[in-house]
Order: sequence, then structure tokens, then C-alpha cells
Amino acid sequence: MKTIVNVFIGLLIILISCDNTGKNNETEAIDFENLSSSELEDIGFKKIENPETFEQGLKYLEEAAINGSSKAAKEVGLRYARGNGVVQDKWKAMNYLKRAYDNVCTFELGRIYFEESTSQYEYKKAYDCFSSITYGDCDNYAEYMLGYMNYYGLGTLKNYKAAYKYFDESTKRPNSDTIYGADLLGLGDAKYYLGMMALEGLGCQKNYAIAESHFNFGFMSNACKYMLGVMHYNGLCKNSSKKLAAQYIKQVYDREGLNSFNQEFSSKARQFWDDNELWRYYEERTFDGFNGVLN
Repeated sequence: MKTIVNVFIGLLIILISCDNTGKNNETEAIDFENLSSSELEDIGFKKIENPETFEQGLKYLEEAAINGSSKAAKEVGLRYARGNGVVQDKWKAMNYLKRAYDNVCTFELGRIYFEESTSQYEYKKAYDCFSSITYGDCDNYAEYMLGYMNYYGLGTLKNYKAAYKYFDESTKRPNSDTIYGADLLGLGDAKYYLGMMALEGLGCQKNYAIAESHFNFGFMSNACKYMLGVMHYNGLCKNSSKKLAAQYIKQVYDREGLNSFNQEFSSKARQFWDDNELWRYYEERTFDGFNGVLN
């Protein structure tokens, strides 16, 4: 008999709990309808700070975004774009990022368009996003992407002169106009392209000294280090040296790249090292303090 009573009480508790949950959801739905976008935004940001109410807070922010809150749209859009606290969903991300009037969101939207593009029309949407970022957060990266797209003719006609201009500008914004700035912002690849264009005379006058200078500034870039090694080996530097060629190539040989693009140069370096028997010229390198200048 006790067992039957306990079971009955347990079922009763579950039913009451379900009923209360339903009422809570109903109340929450009513709250959405009666709250302004700023109120939804305030509640949402408070709730997402607590892991126990995170999901509920996200719903408030989604509702706020739909009702015109740019701040909420940015929060939700970037979370879906990067998989931060939620399952990454690029399509949901785009839906919210379009509602946010913010350079970071515009860049992220352009990046998603770029990554998902399969046609020139879709690349054009990415190009338009990057073009609309004029100054502020992400402008360096937007200019790099505009340079890249002009270089390869993605979403626009191939234009080496414009590509050179954008690559160059991407390394000259505040906080990047230093010897190391381009790399610290992840823009060492821009220095690589600037060097290659000067080396080959694309969009600018061919100039080996300028090419060498660009590659030298990309001190964290495997691509730049590799090209310095190649230039030294082929006698294209001001003070070309097979010894320096071996040292640069060995650095790339031994170091993982910062991204997939630079990782490719690790295997190129190994091939170049073997093909040209650079071990014959290699000596252990020394450095001049923080600058990492080879001696």
C-alpha cells in the first residue's frame, strides 16, 4: 500500500511540475509581447551571464534582435558565427548579423559569404561587405580581403593595382603601422602578397629591394620567411647569402604555420631544402635580441 501511495505522490509532483513549466513558458511568451526591444535586451544580457539561465537569455536576445536591437543582434549573430556557447550555425548567424549595424558584424558576415561562396555573385556579396567597412574595428582585415579578392578576381574583376593598394593599406592602420604590427594582427599574409607583387611587377614596378623589405617585415609569416630564403639562394637580395638562405628555409622547415596558408610553406621549405642541398650551407643561427635578426 505504501508503495502505491509513493508512486501516486511522485506522479502528482511530476504533473504539478509540468503544469508550472507550461505556465512559466506561457508567462515568458506574454513577456516577449509586452516588453520593448530595450527591455528584452536588458533581460537577455543579464540572463546569459548565468550558465543556468543562458538559453533563456539567448531567447530574449533573439527576440530583441528581431524587434530592432542592433546590440542584441550582434551578440547572437557572433555567437552563432563562432559557435560561442551555441552550436555553430552560419545561416542563423547571417540572419542576425544582417540586423546589426557594426563593423565587426559586417566583416563576419562578409567572411561567411566568402567561405560559402560558389559563384561570382556570392563573392560579390562578400566584397560589398568588406567594402562598406571604412574605418574602425576590422578595417585592416577588410582591406586585406579586398586585396585578396582583387588579386584573384573574386567578386570583382582581377585588378593588381587595386590589390596592391588594399594589401598595403591593410598594414598601415593604427596599431599595425609598425615593423611587427602586420603579423600581430594576423596580416603577415599581406606582406607576402606585397612582396610577391614587387618581385613580379604586378600592380607596381618590379623592385627586388622592396620585395625583400616586405618579406622582412613579415617576421612571423612562414610564407615571407620562405621567400626570403628563395631570394637569398637565387641572388636577388641586396646582400645575398646561401648561408642566410639555408637559415631562413630551415626556420620554415621547423616551424608550424600560423594558418593553413603558411602551413603549406613548411612542406615547400622541406622540398627546397632537399632539392638544393641547403644542409651544406646551414649553421646554427643566432639572434639580435627581441628583433630576431639573423646574424
